[in-house]
Amino acid sequence: MSSTKSDASAAATNPNHASAAAAATDDAELLARRIELLAVSAPAAAAAATTTAEQQQGAAEADAATDDGSAEAEDLPADAEAAVRKTLVLIDFNEFLVFRDKKRAVRAAKADFRAGRATTFNFYVRPGAMEFVAQLAQDPRCEFAVYTSMKRANMLEFAHAFDEFQAERGSAAMRPVPCGATGVTTTTASSLARGGLAIFDRPFNAPDRSPGKDAWDTVRDLGLIFDVPAVRDRGYSAANTVLIEAESHKIGRWAANSVQPAAFTAETINKGGSDDELFRLGESLQAAFTAMQAPGACIPRVLAATAYPAFAPTTTA
Repeated sequence: MSSTKSDASAAATNPNHASAAAAATDDAELLARRIELLAVSAPAAAAAATTTAEQQQGAAEADAATDDGSAEAEDLPADAEAAVRKTLVLIDFNEFLVFRDKKRAVRAAKADFRAGRATTFNFYVRPGAMEFVAQLAQDPRCEFAVYTSMKRANMLEFAHAFDEFQAERGSAAMRPVPCGATGVTTTTASSLARGGLAIFDRPFNAPDRSPGKDAWDTVRDLGLIFDVPAVRDRGYSAANTVLIEAESHKIGRWAANSVQPAAFTAETINKGGSDDELFRLGESLQAAFTAMQAPGACIPRVLAATAYPAFAPTTTA
């Protein structure tokens, strides 16, 4: 019997063996994807060949900015000091902008769109999602990137489906929202798939080693994002990056950089009523971007001083 058949037989009879094999395969895929993205994101071959020492230095700078929840201006490299006025905002997709109904848990509401490959899911778009994406895409004081635990192919398909939904709704369905300097507003939709800096998919998450977690569970790891040349070359670090994450257990050690909004779930939809979370969050981020224009400003301190309640995330699962 071949080794492949032996492994398949062992996996079929031993669930632990199957779980370990799946985790090992997943880890190998994630490592390959990280290497691929670290290479293709570089503006030139030299950038793609960044030395280990430089990567360790970048990680140390990120750690220094979050260890005590602050980063002094003099601790930042010269290029980051220049770029700190532009903030990188990392946003999740599922249970933040939309709810993907895997179990048909939504009772009455009609799905806003359907998407999926092997399985087609119902998606429900959160009120204010179009406006929130437009704010981030069109505000010159920030850039956004999608940060997800999904695989890239799935996230891209869902992002394009979201954009098709926006196109069908049209900008006339949008509420005017602040976007940039005082008095500037927008009612024009922006692409989720193409409007951001990047889509950081599953390889940019770390395995969740907490007790009781499954092999596929992950937590956010901004250090992996800061290692990407396209991010580093723009001067982004823990000093000027915001992580928006509705699931508290995924925040990990990045609490000083995190905003924890209320999750958008089947329960939220079934309950009905108004949901203005994204509008409130958008206004608060506008205030944060303004505060980041001050010399020496850094995101951990700005978030700590901003009055949005979710800027003080919990750290329990």
